[in-house]
Amino acid sequence: MASFHRVLLHLVMVGSAALRLHFSECPLCVAEEKCHEACSSLRQQSPGSLYCLNACTGAHPDDSFEAAWFDHADQKMQESEALDKSIRQMGAELAAEAKGKL
Repeated sequence: MASFHRVLLHLVMVGSAALRLHFSECPLCVAEEKCHEACSSLRQQSPGSLYCLNACTGAHPDDSFEAAWFDHADQKMQESEALDKSIRQMGAELAAEAKGKL
């Protein structure tokens, strides 16, 4: 009978641990949500806006979502936009050059 109680106790402990794992929060999801909330209050943007989605990409649990975070995100977005513009320009130049050779 003692072994039955041990087995039962083991099953209860394993089940309890499984429930805690199942219902615990996703740390990256929590970080993303905190970032979106900070984005809304610091940048006066809707938490679901494209700006906040882009600014909060890559948010981690240990990150601090203060003005510096969003200043850095602004810089990255500007650099990305400049790179896109440069690539479009090169594409247009190559297309014009190819057209002239035909």
